Amino acid sequence: QRLQDQLEAQKRFYEDILDHIPAEIAVLDGEFHYLYINPKAIRDPELRAWSLGKTDSEIVERAGWKSDLLLERREKLEQMVRDKVAQIWEEAFELKGSWVHRQRYANPVVDASGALRFIVGYSADITALKQRKLAQKQALEEYQSLFEGARVGLFRTDIYGKLLAANPALVRLSGYPSAEAFLHAVNEEGRTVFVSRTHRQKVAQTLMEGGTVNEWRTQILPLGASAPRWVSESVHAVKAESGEVLYYEGTARDVHDEMQALERLQLIEHAVESSSDTITLYDAEF
Repeated sequence: QRLQDQLEAQKRFYEDILDHIPAEIAVLDGEFHYLYINPKAIRDPELRAWSLGKTDSEIVERAGWKSDLLLERREKLEQMVRDKVAQIWEEAFELKGSWVHRQRYANPVVDASGALRFIVGYSADITALKQRKLAQKQALEEYQSLFEGARVGLFRTDIYGKLLAANPALVRLSGYPSAEAFLHAVNEEGRTVFVSRTHRQKVAQTLMEGGTVNEWRTQILPLGASAPRWVSESVHAVKAESGEVLYYEGTARDVHDEMQALERLQLIEHAVESSSDTITLYDAEF
């Protein structure tokens, strides 16, 4: 009797531990009858007590839950018993008007001869993780739409200057047929569209010193072009919360017409200032 009491006390001790683990835990036999279910898995004490010795289908029928997930769960358990290999899968179902996501685990426990003794199952609530991934996916899609549709050139480089992305506007400005061709030319072949051989070094040095490049004007020679064009380039660092630089983002916009107009204006100003003749300017009304 004393030994029996000790065994019972030990059983209650381990069950008490399992009852307080913040995860859904269950133990099943080889025929998928429940031997143990913790309160996290089934919160209703009466239903939990009734479920011992029952199968999923019986519990679902008693509780009035939807049974559309039972077939996949049964297949996973049968595969686990057959292969003696743990199974992992995801389930999504509606609960109290909201969709929840669970990652299920089923682990076989075998004896020395390899025969199945019982199955330990547990699950993790991954609803918040799924929601974050969905939000990140939507944000990425929105960013990609803006990136692809922008009328100015946009680009991203790593901290070493490797070009990671270029939008269609920048690709067209550079004269290349596609972003893939542009990135290959810059990263693999070492080509550059900048007329100044020192421009990229000056930009890199400024960024490494913690500065930003704001509306720097320089000339580029697009692929296949016979004459250079003026562009205005801006670049800034994107940092983590720790302050570590993750990558650089920048813009490049065509200011060729603006620069040509400025050059013509400067020529006129120079001509006026250097002339010894009297020059009078009239408006359209004289």
